[in-house]
Amino acid sequence: MLTLNIAEIKQGSSQTKRTVSPVDLDLKGFNYPIEVHMDINRVADNIYIRMNFKTRISAVCDRCLEDLLQPIDENVRIVCTRDTQLSADEDDVYFIKDKSDTVDLSLSLHQALVLGIPQKLLCRPDCRGLCPSCGTNLNVKKCHCKVKKTDPRWDVLKKLKENNNIN
Repeated sequence: MLTLNIAEIKQGSSQTKRTVSPVDLDLKGFNYPIEVHMDINRVADNIYIRMNFKTRISAVCDRCLEDLLQPIDENVRIVCTRDTQLSADEDDVYFIKDKSDTVDLSLSLHQALVLGIPQKLLCRPDCRGLCPSCGTNLNVKKCHCKVKKTDPRWDVLKKLKENNNIN
């Protein structure tokens, strides 16, 4: 869990750094600790938090199937307030109950981590992938397969040409 004791936060700006285990956030597939840096700014009863976190995940390249470590570096903005009239379009807003001294920021961190995983995981931007015929990793060596690319819409004309013995 990533909790913040709001009773200890003084007026003005402060910074804090924490390390969170993926197990504490119930993240499956994450094996490395998450480093969280928070810039906290308290103005009256409102607490504005800019949270940056960094971690990495073990994954498999979507093109060549090689193992890779994918870094994740994301930012989240959070507002903690007692003012129920406040609404923020881009921020996560946590409404603080009168008797509460802590806020659990785990949900925001969990969501941002999951959304921070790229849709396409690549070992490198110019990954050439696998040969569709023999399965050779084209990043490692060149295969000698002759891949004949044809548009299936021309197959009818090809059959007509073969039936009429036209060169």
